[in-house]
Amino acid sequence: MPALVALRRDPYLRVFYQTLLARGKARLQAVVAVMRKLLHALFAMFRTNQSYDGSKLCAVDLAVHAMRSALERPEKERGFSTPLLERKAFLSPEPVGWL
Repeated sequence: MPALVALRRDPYLRVFYQTLLARGKARLQAVVAVMRKLLHALFAMFRTNQSYDGSKLCAVDLAVHAMRSALERPEKERGFSTPLLERKAFLSPEPVGWL
């Protein structure tokens, strides 16, 4: 149960879980990997007498992952009629006027 709550509340573990799913792991297999990661974190917290820090668990850049997942969503979910990469403002080398 703590792993399932962590998947909902901890952004670092959520990205780790989604990365495992993207690599083709089964859902239960990915949840067990999150459980194991939490267990190792708990042991390290007791050993070093430090508080929990999710950023130490996974070397993940959340901004890159958010952008990648936004690009992979279907067009209807993004609200665009054309894919994001084909939009002229996105590919334009010159600054956009609304900045």
